[in-house]
Amino acid sequence: MAVTQRQIAELADVSVNTVSLVLRHVPDRIVSSATRQRILDIAKELGYRPNPHARALVGAKAPLIRIVCRPWDLYISNVKGASLVSAFDNLGRELSVCNVDTAQDLEHIVDALLWGSPEAVVFQIPWRDEDLLVPIFQALHDEGTHAVLADCSQLPPANVPCDAVSLDRLGGAMVAMNHLIELGHRHIGLVIGRGYQSRRKAYELVLAQHGIAERFIAEIGRAPSVGDSDCYQAAVALGGAQATERLLKDNPSVTALMCESDIAALGAMRAVHQLGLRVPEDVALIGFHNEPWTQFLPVPLSTMAEPVNEMCELSRRFLAQRLDGDTGPWQRAKVSYELIVRESSGPPLDGGKSIKATSARP
Repeated sequence: MAVTQRQIAELADVSVNTVSLVLRHVPDRIVSSATRQRILDIAKELGYRPNPHARALVGAKAPLIRIVCRPWDLYISNVKGASLVSAFDNLGRELSVCNVDTAQDLEHIVDALLWGSPEAVVFQIPWRDEDLLVPIFQALHDEGTHAVLADCSQLPPANVPCDAVSLDRLGGAMVAMNHLIELGHRHIGLVIGRGYQSRRKAYELVLAQHGIAERFIAEIGRAPSVGDSDCYQAAVALGGAQATERLLKDNPSVTALMCESDIAALGAMRAVHQLGLRVPEDVALIGFHNEPWTQFLPVPLSTMAEPVNEMCELSRRFLAQRLDGDTGPWQRAKVSYELIVRESSGPPLDGGKSIKATSARP
């Protein structure tokens, strides 16, 4: 049988209204800190769980945080979604995880987000069309619902009513490129698919900064639609292998590759070996995301690690402050990748290299 606020009130020797204020985390100077803590302890001991839908029926904000994640078949996206849920689990609210179809019109999106009258909506979606988020945030704000953007490609303008955390994708890719250049590489290729514009821009910027004119870009073919993780990952790896094979056969002077992701780098590594070359002696490699298996490859992969815990903690802190009544300026934060140097990135050999005639068929 569900525990009621009246039961908690009787055990704590306070009114039901006081229990309601405390459990809704409403600041109230009349309720002492000792009484507040006693109520919270009793609620926890009894296993009390709020009913967000009952709260919504009376027009109040429910003790509910809606987390919006897009279902990806990429390791890093799933890690960020799970880490975000874990980070917000201690705020004393119910958590609801959902996906929003950006193909719907704005009214349907807002209605879906506001269903159940949540106190806050947290977005873990680095949408390409981030202009779409501005009217969504405004609509949420107009309804008294806090909005937090836990991962975005670019920080929104200061007047957009949300708190936001951005991953410096351009800066991270520039660090990766500069790492290869500092090792002595001047003929650097880029193995990339759609949707990684920051990687492509960083590639161009860093080469231009160092006065390097040659460009070697290998496009990965379009992967299958999301839905089958194994199929999707295999397609990206295969696409990385095929793109690398073409690039190295057409441009044997290339001595290093920046790959869009670790899984694409895995395919590139396979192609390099199939062509009779060595990593890193003939071709250095660097990927992105720092997936767990990258350190256990025969040649451990250098990669750019995303600060997932930092992003989630900042997002949690921003929302916790809003839930405690903070009405200050909208907060903005930018976090940086960490360069993880392993054996796959090394200096170029002085001598030449030759590619075997055998075709790479991973």
